[in-house]
Amino acid sequence: MRELMRVREWTLLPLEPGGRSLIEASAGTGKTWTISALYLRLLLDVPQGDTTPLTPRGIVVATFTDAAADELRERIRGRLLRAEQITRASPDAAHAVALGELDEAETWLIARWRDDAARREHDRTRLRLALGELDLAPIGTLHGLCARVLRDYPFESGGAFASSELIAGDELTDELADDLWRHLQQGAAPAPPFGSVKSRERLREQLKWCLMPGVKLWAPTVRELDAALNATWASRLAALAGDKTIWGGKRNIPTSLRALAAHMLDRNAPWTSDDTQEIANAVALLDERKVHADAAKFLGVAARLLRYAAAGIKHHFNCSRRRSRDFTEPNGGAGAAPCCKCRHRSSASSSVSSSPAISSLDANAPPLSNG
Repeated sequence: MRELMRVREWTLLPLEPGGRSLIEASAGTGKTWTISALYLRLLLDVPQGDTTPLTPRGIVVATFTDAAADELRERIRGRLLRAEQITRASPDAAHAVALGELDEAETWLIARWRDDAARREHDRTRLRLALGELDLAPIGTLHGLCARVLRDYPFESGGAFASSELIAGDELTDELADDLWRHLQQGAAPAPPFGSVKSRERLREQLKWCLMPGVKLWAPTVRELDAALNATWASRLAALAGDKTIWGGKRNIPTSLRALAAHMLDRNAPWTSDDTQEIANAVALLDERKVHADAAKFLGVAARLLRYAAAGIKHHFNCSRRRSRDFTEPNGGAGAAPCCKCRHRSSASSSVSSSPAISSLDANAPPLSNG
């Protein structure tokens, strides 16, 4: 491993293959200038132990924005044009008024060619060839360079021949947040009773965390669902459903409370997503009237778990259906890898597909018997 060394001049920075250099600079201190000067060195200086000079197609320059990439390309082009112009001036007139005042990189060129006409001619040829293929040089944004690698090497990367359009992550998050906000506020179902989403900005921030790499879809297991839906609550929910002083003329909420009580005693009892929504409505009404706080807390947890379980089983089914189009192995393969971001496996023995507690959560959910 090479020892750490510090250099204060760009002309002393090692350019041997396998090296790694860190350049630290504040804003406005000449980072772009330094990059263009090092680009010139990489084209003209053959590193020690290397017999093949670099070309623009072999030098990757990456930045963050499209505007910065365009500026960087033009600065490098201007540096090479200026250097080629200097090679055409006589050595004695290198500092002539026609050339203008020389900067540090151009002074380095003059010193490089002093008493060496052959090197001067060789560098002129190298510069002209570099200018001819500069438009093919990988100078761009980080995401643009990644897309170029995938496009140029589809077999090695395992990607498609026709790459998809690159979309900025923030723009996609904004679009998804707008769609979800519109669904929550204007959909057929009432807005969620919980107060975790109070504004579009708050929703966007939460959605951004949910879409981060490594975030997985969670659905309660049979054991977790049984522990949460304790059968001891069944009789209390049945009694609560009959309290007309709370529900008044509402019929759907008491019906769903009785259905939940029956479902807690028998997991094969019918249960739909509409029932889950009515339980959430019951929580909102209990909180509004400030009665039965313990029941409201229990029902709030139950509604969330039932909603997660229903979403998990549908997600698992969609993953399994997509996998069935790609693989001919029965049931998606007993040893199949986890589908998408779901933690469950696409097999008949998974806890999602084999659970009567979860498979009966939504009567509209497709059956999972085919993996």
